[in-house]
Amino acid sequence: MLGFVCVKFIWAGEKAAPAPRDTTPAVAPAGEGQPDGAGGQEQTGKEAGQAKAEEAAPQGKGAAEGAPEKPKQEEKAQEKAGKAAGEEKKTEQAGDRTEEHMLSKEACKKLMVLARQTVEAAVKGERIQPVQMDDPELQVKSGAFVTLKTHDALRGCIGRFIADQPVYKTVQEMAVASALEDRRFWDNKLRPAELPELDIEISVLSPLEKIANPLDIKLGVHGIYIRSGYRSGCFLPQVATETGWTKEEFLSNCCAHKAGLPPDAWKDRRVEVLTFTAQIIEEKDVKEEQKPAEGGK
Repeated sequence: MLGFVCVKFIWAGEKAAPAPRDTTPAVAPAGEGQPDGAGGQEQTGKEAGQAKAEEAAPQGKGAAEGAPEKPKQEEKAQEKAGKAAGEEKKTEQAGDRTEEHMLSKEACKKLMVLARQTVEAAVKGERIQPVQMDDPELQVKSGAFVTLKTHDALRGCIGRFIADQPVYKTVQEMAVASALEDRRFWDNKLRPAELPELDIEISVLSPLEKIANPLDIKLGVHGIYIRSGYRSGCFLPQVATETGWTKEEFLSNCCAHKAGLPPDAWKDRRVEVLTFTAQIIEEKDVKEEQKPAEGGK
């Protein structure tokens, strides 16, 4: 049996029958300090204010003190524009990074073959063979979930967010955990007889990212991870699509049924709501791609 250290397992939810199932790289904000151009404009504004103050000086102290107000307003406007530009740039860079780390079809196939071989060995009680994959795509460090189903019924789903090892290693570890260690199925573990009907789904995760307003989540795109103290729970992005929940229902069900919190706990500012995205790899899709063209051998 493959020995591995997993810092933290996350049990994911699925639809009951069907029941619920269980980011961005650090970017230096581009508007945190004025760019050269804005600084030049700021200096020009100050000089203009001083000239107006000198012209107004004969009219009295009040007029001279009032003249610099315009430069102050311009400075505030420039600062605000700089921050907005920084946020926009940060968003663009986050999007670029997501696209860069989408796995190719070939890499997805390799992960699925690994997951299938590992699950079958684990269920049959065979020794799990450690693997070494040199594919650069699979060397990227990432969290992942492995979901197991038979006839659309959940049979195991465990994952981890910690991205401290190559994604293929995380997938192999989670494949073992989902097959043998999901506590919801300790009294009804996956059996060898079920393997021919087993469907495997892999979710390769982006880093977690805190969201200021939970209602800004995008259903079907964002997964959620809610935590408060020692309590936490998560839903994968596809749960919202499968259940048809609204944003409020998605958040409330995660609080109540996954994190053990009051349903409306997500409204409490002390409760952290984090989002993530996932590249979903389904075994049935990989199998379809491997089928020969009609009339071929």
